[in-house]
Amino acid sequence: MDEYGEKELAEEFYRKALAIDNSNGRTHYNLGNAILGTGKIKDAVDQVNQAIQADEKDSVAVNEYKLLLKKIVN
Repeated sequence: MDEYGEKELAEEFYRKALAIDNSNGRTHYNLGNAILGTGKIKDAVDQVNQAIQADEKDSVAVNEYKLLLKKIVN
């Protein structure tokens, strides 16, 4: 399986996990990274933002959010 297919499969699994527990910030963060791998930066930003909403102290998610916003602006 190529990398693109793996990212789409990961996206599918993370979405299923969020259907069970939508409040899991780490799962939103991981979904954002999977989505980013498919090139959908704005969708990735939305997921990382949801990760921050779930856990404002998640410094990894906060830093990733800042980096993604820079990609959108540039």
